[in-house]
Amino acid sequence: MYLILNPSTFYMKRIFLSLILILLISFSLSAQTFSLSLPNGLALNNGDTVTVVNTNADASFSVNVWITNNALVYKDVKARKTVINLVNGAFDTFCWFECYPPETTLSPDSIRIDSKATAKAFLGDYESHNNAGKSAVRYTFFDVNNPSDTISVIIEYHAGSGLSAKDLKSTYKISNAYPNPANQVFNLDYKFADSQTARIEVLNVTGSLLLSQVLINSESKQTFDVSTLKSGVYFYNIIVDDKKVSSKKLIIQH
Repeated sequence: MYLILNPSTFYMKRIFLSLILILLISFSLSAQTFSLSLPNGLALNNGDTVTVVNTNADASFSVNVWITNNALVYKDVKARKTVINLVNGAFDTFCWFECYPPETTLSPDSIRIDSKATAKAFLGDYESHNNAGKSAVRYTFFDVNNPSDTISVIIEYHAGSGLSAKDLKSTYKISNAYPNPANQVFNLDYKFADSQTARIEVLNVTGSLLLSQVLINSESKQTFDVSTLKSGVYFYNIIVDDKKVSSKKLIIQH
């Protein structure tokens, strides 16, 4: 028995299969290439706003955002900063591959993110310099080979909400880390009430706790050994009475 195919039917099937393939490719290209999340696992939609608050008017923030490449191929990705609102006297910077000065709005460097991989190197940094108020900055990530393929997040930095800086400084005082960049060690000078407890936590950019040290006296200088940590960007939290009152950037260079 022989099966004879009608040529027109054969070509119709080929056209039908080609259309299905085109539709699948189009769907893949139209799907969101990138996705964003926070180190705590919270997924962010494109254009979402992340709000961070510090009751201290002299506040520092380091916000880590993770970028995942959902495509089937690697992507070379750059970051762009767009200031929506900036409190007078405050300044913002960001880190992408390396940390850039406040005037940089587009990262000179791109980071290659492999297929289905996540880049954890982005930090949005903000220093209020004792200027209370709300600032908002949009950070956009895009494929350098297809600049229209983007995803963004807005970070709102609130400094000085709630207690005044005067009220806070009456209860504790902790200096900035020095030297910063640090090589083998960094130091902090501090003073707080006898009834208070305080500790310092050092974390990497993914939010993993690397070092925690209790400040044992109410007034002293504490030295922290970071000789075993690799060169790079970290941040340290100041915890007073089991509440995080500040988060600041620490750079280690060996």
